[in-house]
Amino acid sequence: MGDEQVLLRAFNMHPFKTRVQHVDFQRVSKDKKIHMKVPLHFVNAEVSPGVKEQGGVSNHVMNDLDITCLPDDLPEFIEVDLGNLSVGNSIHVRDLALPKGVEAVLHRNENPVVVTVILPALVTEEEVVAETAEGAPAAGEVPTTQQGAKPEEGEGSEDEDKGKGK
Repeated sequence: MGDEQVLLRAFNMHPFKTRVQHVDFQRVSKDKKIHMKVPLHFVNAEVSPGVKEQGGVSNHVMNDLDITCLPDDLPEFIEVDLGNLSVGNSIHVRDLALPKGVEAVLHRNENPVVVTVILPALVTEEEVVAETAEGAPAAGEVPTTQQGAKPEEGEGSEDEDKGKGK
């Protein structure tokens, strides 16, 4: 048999021995485009304004990307540069710098978010709690409402008891 170009599609390892049990390959032709999922590598998050200056964190919405390309153009990964991203801003698929010959698989007007810089959940929750506390009724109002409900229930049962006693 002659040499053929193939892509590794999947492999299974033995449950407890360190050896491969099964490997799946896909034949490819040099002149036919292939459709693959390629991992995304996020770089420069630590120097982005949103992380370094504004206290945000990068939120990876996607970890891989569907692409089409010729087998010879298949990248090992797609790099996502977060160096200029600030809090509240995002990078979309169409913003990515794809290698030559590589196209993202998207529907006509689709442009999904790849990554966004957000404030950490703890900060956000504290802000929400502060806003809720400002808009919440005063501490004295809450017990009054509850106390007002309890005597009504009690009064009704007392009236029933009085009626039974007579």
